[in-house]
Amino acid sequence: MKRPAIFFDRDNTLIITEGYLGDPNQVVLVPGAADAVARARQMGFMTVVVSNQSGVARGMFTENDVWAVNRRMNDMLVAENAEAVIDWHEFCPFHAEAVIDAYRADSDLRKPKPGMIYRAADSLNIDLSSSWMVGDAARDIEAGNAAGCRTILCQDPDLSPSVASAVQPHVRPTMAVCDLSEAFDFIASHLTPAPVEPTGILESIPTVQTAAPVIETPAQGNLFGEPAPVTTPVAPVVETEKTNAAEAGVAAPEVRGQRASDQPNLPQASAPTPAPASTPLPAQTPASMPLPASMPVPVQTPLPASIPVPVQTPVPASMPLPTPMSAQAPVSTPAQTFVPAQVAPPAPAGKEPTVRIELGKLESLAGQILQEVRRSHEAPPSDFSVSKLLGGIVQVVSLAVLILAYLNRNVPGSLEPTLLLALVLQTLTISLLIMGRQR
Repeated sequence: MKRPAIFFDRDNTLIITEGYLGDPNQVVLVPGAADAVARARQMGFMTVVVSNQSGVARGMFTENDVWAVNRRMNDMLVAENAEAVIDWHEFCPFHAEAVIDAYRADSDLRKPKPGMIYRAADSLNIDLSSSWMVGDAARDIEAGNAAGCRTILCQDPDLSPSVASAVQPHVRPTMAVCDLSEAFDFIASHLTPAPVEPTGILESIPTVQTAAPVIETPAQGNLFGEPAPVTTPVAPVVETEKTNAAEAGVAAPEVRGQRASDQPNLPQASAPTPAPASTPLPAQTPASMPLPASMPVPVQTPLPASIPVPVQTPVPASMPLPTPMSAQAPVSTPAQTFVPAQVAPPAPAGKEPTVRIELGKLESLAGQILQEVRRSHEAPPSDFSVSKLLGGIVQVVSLAVLILAYLNRNVPGSLEPTLLLALVLQTLTISLLIMGRQR
């Protein structure tokens, strides 16, 4: 069975860095990073880190240094919160302008291309339509959208922005927030509730027993260690889903998602072992268990036509609506399907269609307004300048000279020089005020 995941960017999302980081002793966690990872796992998500590491291609450090930084980050996350475990790491050491020939390539793994997300999804059997990408840069949002995930742009105003985070994304994120806590509040509010199991149905109705194949999936734990594999039953499927990155249109010459004990020999890289595909089984009902032909029945619990289907739990308008049991797709359809919030159900016959308020856009706009208000409070503008102060003083002197000229207007030869001095002072005042405005 496929599971959703949270894909994290690493630098300036989980750890603080202003450039290329290859020293594990310099790892510093972003405030709230451990609680965010733990919260993702508590909500049923797998946790995956996808990171561009072109410092390897530029000769600044090696792939072993990247692994060392990742291990140090994992240890610090678990030390702060025991549930903050990263399930998988992907990184791309390639760059089109690399100084090391072995890493000079326009790789499909490098964000904003979605290659690393496809790799992790293929290895861990991830449902991308129910997953999220969280990062601080435009390339994170573009990669997540290209892979079919929902996206959150998380730019903490307390952190120094990186060069990548200053670039505006070509596509809009699902939400823009100021910290990881706010990001996971938004994700929690958009979780799709699990369908309600039918109860109270006639106990005498036989259940079609179908043997379910099993696959070995990684135990929930740090993939840099060596956890024992656990056996997880999965529902039978009619056909194998095409999740391979090559079939999805992504060239895949290189992979970095591996355990620490299986690190590649530099500079070459070896591909991770993908999870074995589910064994296809026929979904036909045995002849000894006849079922009504007029009603589509799920594989595990057939229902007679006279039994009404239980009503699904209502959900808010901004969340995807679960599909009724009577309209379920074939068995091979993934259990969770994301439906955009702006798609409104058809209006009943004889009634005018109503306008649906797009709550996602309103929440996104409110988040942006809140971020601007915070920034305005943090750095209040100041209008004081020395030029304006001098301009005010000279203006007072100019007025005093005009008053003196008026009092001595009957003194021969004194009026013209005094007025000329007042005019010069007034011109100086205007110049000082203009200089203060251009500050």
